[in-house]
Amino acid sequence: MPPLIGAKLCRADACGDRNFVIYAIKLLIPVLAICALAWLFLRGAFQPLLEKREYNRAWAIIVAATLVVFLAHSLPLYGIGIAIVAFVAQAYLGGGVRGKLAAFMLLMVVLPPLSWQVGDIGDISYLLGLTGARILALVLLTGPALQLMGDRRFKREGWVVPLDLAVIAYQVLKIALMAPHSTGTTLLRMLVESVLDILLPYYVASRAIRTETDLRFLLSHLVLGLAFTAAVGVAEFFANRYFYSELQFVYNYKWTLTLGLWTFLRGPDWRRWQVAGVYALLIGCLVFTFSRGPWIGAIIFGLSLLGLRRLNTKAFTALFVLLLGSAVVMKISGADQFAINALSAVFGSSEADLSSINYRNELLDMALALLRQSPWLGVPDYASQMLALRQGEGIIDLVNSYIAIALDAGVIGLVIYLLPYVLAFRRMLRVPGISRRQSSDGTAGWFTAIFVAMTIALLVTIFTTSMFFTMPILLILLLALPIARLAMKTETLDLPLDIEPPRGYGIDGRPLIIR
Repeated sequence: MPPLIGAKLCRADACGDRNFVIYAIKLLIPVLAICALAWLFLRGAFQPLLEKREYNRAWAIIVAATLVVFLAHSLPLYGIGIAIVAFVAQAYLGGGVRGKLAAFMLLMVVLPPLSWQVGDIGDISYLLGLTGARILALVLLTGPALQLMGDRRFKREGWVVPLDLAVIAYQVLKIALMAPHSTGTTLLRMLVESVLDILLPYYVASRAIRTETDLRFLLSHLVLGLAFTAAVGVAEFFANRYFYSELQFVYNYKWTLTLGLWTFLRGPDWRRWQVAGVYALLIGCLVFTFSRGPWIGAIIFGLSLLGLRRLNTKAFTALFVLLLGSAVVMKISGADQFAINALSAVFGSSEADLSSINYRNELLDMALALLRQSPWLGVPDYASQMLALRQGEGIIDLVNSYIAIALDAGVIGLVIYLLPYVLAFRRMLRVPGISRRQSSDGTAGWFTAIFVAMTIALLVTIFTTSMFFTMPILLILLLALPIARLAMKTETLDLPLDIEPPRGYGIDGRPLIIR
């Protein structure tokens, strides 16, 4: 979803006599020019990761999706166009589970966060909220999920089961808490949306990736899509022209994730000018954004990665718990004003910045006061008790994902939501080589350090932003991909579904076992 940095363009119906198609083409032309320049600029950096044919095919998919975004004109046509692009893209990327997952990861970050309601069926006015990501999940992930469920050869180890149950438990709890106050249609809609947004991506990504070659192939497509969106953001800033009007919102948190993935894929080669150029592109777009949450997330990512590589895992864990506990104590005791003043000094460059920081602090204070009244399973009708925080748009903007979760599902819900990440952290921190002080374990230690640092950074970032559109999918992938990577070491590697058999030796230096 390319970032819109600044004011919005006028709607098509508010632009006088301008024809929508001509207006869209005028916006499309510079975006295609950015595509061409990014294709030339990035190919050297991605050359070791993707073959020339794979690289060109990925860009062809980006161009096709961009054409649909700008020329569809209507939401139903947009949905149909995206479904067609997704279907063709998975075959273009090699087919099978790997091709479908690569197409999903590439397209979900290229598409803008458009959404619309499907309904007006009998007495049902709102059946399902559709987004580009949900269409991609339906088209690309449903088949692989059914195929994986029918694959009796592939068995998960016992340590994965608690993570699976924790992921499912939070979705079930949300629906259960809504049941007394909702209709059957609403509950069915919540179930379908949970499956498309969370369970399908988690299930397929955590089980379908069975070789490191496949993992790097998928992550390369994800980073390529994010690098394209960064190129659009940088171009918008320097051109002082905004090419995406109502098609998208400001989605700045992903730059932290992009930076982390690129560090995993090409971190040791950062001195090469092509690789350093991609870093400059991603960091540049991060600097140009209005949101300060991603800046904090990027700093947390860097500090976490440094700590993981310099300290042993016990020392890092103790330091992390100490800092987290200190933050909680500061908030409870009221000593957090020092931190608020520090943030205001660093990020409060304008009245709007100061207002945003103060609003978040007031939101946290009011939410904590409400949670003291009903802490365990959330606060019924909390919106009516937070009217003082209503914004100019007439909404109460819960720009803190943890507050939103706690108000909806209470402390129990918040604990269940975080439980899979805690379990994954425990497993990942056991990997040898995560610290330079430990014995090396191939790329496993480097991969684990990167993903632990990214997860910590993103979990900090959502303290300053809401979760919607692509954000939940990115978070669940941060959980699913390490599960898939760690499972490669300890499980018998079956033939990947519809993928060429792995050859040679595994990532741990032992021959791959195929049965």
